[in-house]
Amino acid sequence: MDYIENIGKRDKLTKILAIGGTIILWLPFAFMIITSIFGSIASGRFLMDYLIPAELFPVVIVGGLLLLWVSIRSKLMRKSIIIDFIVAVASFFGIQAIAVLSGLAYNLAAVGGFYWGLIIAVLVLYTLAALGLAIGGILLIRKLRQSACR
Repeated sequence: MDYIENIGKRDKLTKILAIGGTIILWLPFAFMIITSIFGSIASGRFLMDYLIPAELFPVVIVGGLLLLWVSIRSKLMRKSIIIDFIVAVASFFGIQAIAVLSGLAYNLAAVGGFYWGLIIAVLVLYTLAALGLAIGGILLIRKLRQSACR
């Protein structure tokens, strides 16, 4: 009987971690949209700070680690969560490395050109990977609910 109760508690904790991780992962995107709305209204023109998901990288890491833990614990969506997490972390640090190696981080190179475009492309990759993690969290929650119903 204790074993069955323990499984129920484990499933409940797994769902709580999945929901928490998913909410955390959506925070940078929600903050970007909310500040865009208020900034656009205040200025009278469309404004959006597309760097917010990268600026809130620690938040993405925390949410990603929670989802990673849940996916390994539940044996659901491991491959996609792991790939998105690795791509997000690698692309974030890749942006930093490109900026430092090209001199853009120290204002030694002009904004624009090949390295600037490469940084923007890797930033887009990071943002898509973080968004993929957030969407993966929703899908993981759905799969956890489906497996609990069986």
